[in-house]
Amino acid sequence: MRECGLCNVNVGPVIGESDHWRAVLNRNQNLLGKTMLVLRRHAERPDQLTPDEWSDLQSALERATGAMDRLWPPIRHTFAFLQNVDQHVHLHVIPRYSGPQTVRDKVFKAP
Repeated sequence: MRECGLCNVNVGPVIGESDHWRAVLNRNQNLLGKTMLVLRRHAERPDQLTPDEWSDLQSALERATGAMDRLWPPIRHTFAFLQNVDQHVHLHVIPRYSGPQTVRDKVFKAP
C-alpha cells in the first residue's frame, strides 16, 4: 500500500491548524493564496467526517477565506474536494481574481 502524502505534516507550508484541520499553502501558486484544508487524521471520503470535523471545517474555511479577503481580495472563492491524486480528505480553497495580483514584484496572473 502506498504511503499517504497528506498524512505527512510536512505536506507543505502549514499556515494554520485547528483541532481537526491543517491549512496548507498549496505549492502551486498559479492563483495567489491557493490553499488546502487537510484533515489531520486519515480518511478517504468526506462522508467519513465526524460532526465535530464538519463543524471545525466551517471555522477553518472562515479563517482561510477571511485571510484571503483581507490580504488580496478575490472576486470569489472556489471550493473542491478533488482527491484526484491523494486519497485523503482535503478541501481546495481557490481564490479567483479578475486580474493579475502583484506581491513583492512577482505577478500572479488570473487565468
